[in-house]
Amino acid sequence: MQAKERIFKLVKKIVEQRKLGLEKSEDQEHQNTIPNDAVDVLLRDISGEQNDKQSLSLDFIISHIIELMIPGEETVPMSMTLAVKFLSDCPVALELLTVYIYIYICIFICIQSSTL
Repeated sequence: MQAKERIFKLVKKIVEQRKLGLEKSEDQEHQNTIPNDAVDVLLRDISGEQNDKQSLSLDFIISHIIELMIPGEETVPMSMTLAVKFLSDCPVALELLTVYIYIYICIFICIQSSTL
């Protein structure tokens, strides 16, 4: 239990630092940048940039980041939810993933056809 509390404090510190960094650079150029990861996407939702979405609390973000790090009953559904959220908020990442999947399928088909 102490380890989970230490992890919670560490993740909270990191998320708060990222949030402060996001708030400090709220110029127009930063708003149009591509999110680096799911934390960026979730923090942009909490800051309510250019939308009227329901804001996410910091505790929500922190607890779900920890759930991704520590396996549990809700890890897979939450991971899938955050992945879909990230991909829907970041079309560049979705396009890149689509290209990688296409390349992987092509390589797989080539390998399968060469073994026949």
